[in-house]
Amino acid sequence: MGKLEGKVAIVTGASRGIGAEIARLFAAEGGKVIATARTVEEGSHPLPGSLNATLADIKEQGGEATAVAGDVSDYESCEAIVDAAIDTYGPVDVLINNAALTYFIPVAEFPINRWLRSTAVNFHGPFYMSQLCLQKCMLERGSGSIVNV
Repeated sequence: MGKLEGKVAIVTGASRGIGAEIARLFAAEGGKVIATARTVEEGSHPLPGSLNATLADIKEQGGEATAVAGDVSDYESCEAIVDAAIDTYGPVDVLINNAALTYFIPVAEFPINRWLRSTAVNFHGPFYMSQLCLQKCMLERGSGSIVNV
């Protein structure tokens, strides 16, 4: 029996990097994982990784996970992610706010539209996801964990 047996977890930014590894680990520990990101298919983003690749790895190891495409900078998308988690596995026990957007551009040359986009993902996204998980699951049950990466 794993440490997360019977627990439901949402992991944002699960298409690559730390988020993908957290999703794999949580599933290996028995958690039911909602893996979410904007990149569903390999090759649709300049960096390697996709939700489909993360899910394939999890399922190959016998874990349970569902991909939910979403954009954490958009409140309605966040609501759809949390609702999908509840509809698929039940109330959320763990939220990992890992999604991030970075541009490697000097500050003096940083376009304002990219600044606004990155703050929407990196700042607003964790707030939206946390608020929704608290309101829809955690407060009523008196339990849950939120980790901001």
